[in-house]
Amino acid sequence: MLVVMNMENNKAAARYRKRQREARDVAEGQLSHLMRRNESLRKTIERMQSEIAELKSAVLAGNKPNNPVVT
Repeated sequence: MLVVMNMENNKAAARYRKRQREARDVAEGQLSHLMRRNESLRKTIERMQSEIAELKSAVLAGNKPNNPVVT
């Protein structure tokens, strides 16, 4: 009886370790995906901030009295 209980316990422990390993693998995959997405979003922010700065410069240059607006 004790041998059977030990075998069942070993099987249960193996199942538990497998579930833990699978959960860790899923979490690592999600982390990797989110890190790539974060980097992509950071680059988008940088591009947008650069574009905003360029547009502000263009607007300010157009508002100077020495630069008449041609229509």
